Amino acid sequence: MKNRNNIIKPVKIIIAFIILAFIPLTINAEENCIDLTENAKFYTNGMSTHSIADGEYNTYWYTNKTNGMYIKVKSEEPVKYIYVCYTDKPTEILIQTSNDGETWVDAEYDNDVLYHHLVYTMDEPVYYIKISQTDNSEGNFAISEIKIFSEGILPDYVQNWEPTYENADMLIFSAHPDDDAVFFSGIIPYYAGEMNKKITTVYMTTGKSYRHSEALNYNWFLHQRNLPLFANFPDVYEEDMTRYTESYWGKSETLSYLVSVIRAKKPDVIVTHDLKGEYGHGNHIFTAQCMLEAVVLANDPTYDVESFEKYGVHETKKLYLHLYNENQIHLDVFDQPLEAYDGLTAIEVAYPALEKYVSQLHWPVVKINGKDSAYSCYDYGLAYSTVGYDIKGNDMFENTEPTPTPSPVPTATPSPTPSPTPTYTPVPSAVPTAELVSNINAAESTILYIALGIIIAAIIFLIVIIIIKYRNN
Repeated sequence: MKNRNNIIKPVKIIIAFIILAFIPLTINAEENCIDLTENAKFYTNGMSTHSIADGEYNTYWYTNKTNGMYIKVKSEEPVKYIYVCYTDKPTEILIQTSNDGETWVDAEYDNDVLYHHLVYTMDEPVYYIKISQTDNSEGNFAISEIKIFSEGILPDYVQNWEPTYENADMLIFSAHPDDDAVFFSGIIPYYAGEMNKKITTVYMTTGKSYRHSEALNYNWFLHQRNLPLFANFPDVYEEDMTRYTESYWGKSETLSYLVSVIRAKKPDVIVTHDLKGEYGHGNHIFTAQCMLEAVVLANDPTYDVESFEKYGVHETKKLYLHLYNENQIHLDVFDQPLEAYDGLTAIEVAYPALEKYVSQLHWPVVKINGKDSAYSCYDYGLAYSTVGYDIKGNDMFENTEPTPTPSPVPTATPSPTPSPTPTYTPVPSAVPTAELVSNINAAESTILYIALGIIIAAIIFLIVIIIIKYRNN
């Protein structure tokens, strides 16, 4: 009997160890939420809801009525999160929940948040959710995508944004969503992703509303978690001139906006377009021209008193213009492997990132411009500086910290040379690729199960040895 007790005790310990080993895996599995969208039903008192969950951002449900319109979601399983991608978000939204579809409870959410992609978290899981305008709501109401989830950790593609940086190390002024991917391709992957700089992109115009979503998808893909800014000037196309852009945007309005953003975000470095508009786009040209003035005016307390009283003045240290022909730098750092992107270079990251601008991929000019391109995303010029010239020639933040003795670089006004019309090679439309950094939960779980299997096999082997030894005794 004594020998039997001696063998039972270690066997009990081994069994307890096996049970404890399974607990972390069980907890880990429970942390991942379930996408319940496929089996959900959508109802509305307006336009058809067939585009609400089709995975396309350029299709959407909308209403042009001022209030009282709603989208109602019914789920077969309790819902903890609802992810809403607005095409147009009105000033006031009401979220209501129910477990029977009859009795509704108002949920409290911050209506001051104007993000286009929002995650609403239920206090307790529910079966019905209604999204509607309030009676006091203003503005268009349109939704491109809705997804619902159970309790747990949301998947990586769900965008739960933080507010725009209060202060930014760098501002990128991009005329349109997609220009940042085409002409400033490696800047965010290298400087934000690898060098941990706070970068905010400012989109001067967006055109169609769904391009807001594409811009957000692009930034999220590049691991940006703080919102970009949207100026929402009209999208006006013209080549090699700015007459219509200036007419629709307004010179004073554009300068005032640029100055207010510079003062508010207080960047060390600003990057924007070529003075020739790259391939001659008037929006690009006008943005660059106005920026040369705005970067000086931002430090003038007599200009735009309203933003001065709110933010004070700001002296930007450096302004780079794409392809500027003076004080040039070539960012060969874009070809260095980046730890933030699993060893890919900034340019290698840029290719799949560009595909987030799905609606623009059919245009021949929408492509990554490499070293040999006439519009190379590697090449910029220092058009304004309060910290001296660049010596290294491959770092936009050179001389910005610590701040050396200021030695301003005069801003040159280039002669207006007509930009030749380039010959483009058509780029086929691409299907958006999977996220660069994939969800590794499945891989981690596989490794854990393999390891646990080896441990269990070893334990079973030990039990057999102990039993054999006991019988022999």
